[in-house]
Amino acid sequence: MSVEEIANRLVALSREGKYEQVYQELFSPEIESMEPKLDGSWDTAKGFDALKAKADKWNEMTEAFEEGEISDPIVADNFFSCSWKMRVKFQPSYKWMRSPFTV
Repeated sequence: MSVEEIANRLVALSREGKYEQVYQELFSPEIESMEPKLDGSWDTAKGFDALKAKADKWNEMTEAFEEGEISDPIVADNFFSCSWKMRVKFQPSYKWMRSPFTV
């Protein structure tokens, strides 16, 4: 698959809410998922099992996923980027530190 095909497939599957299919179809088994250390609760996840555990942790923190939007991808050489906005209601016990910017 070309980078553009991968980007378009990721966006299409994400818009359908098929996140696990995104992992299985498009990501390497050696995937590394890194987050900014805002509150010390997120470590780098390496591999599918760690990524699944990270997704489970996210799902435990959330009470409801209210809405989401992912942009069309912008592709340049071997890279692509897209913006992702979401409105999520967190469990009352979870305190979220918000960053003023998104990378």
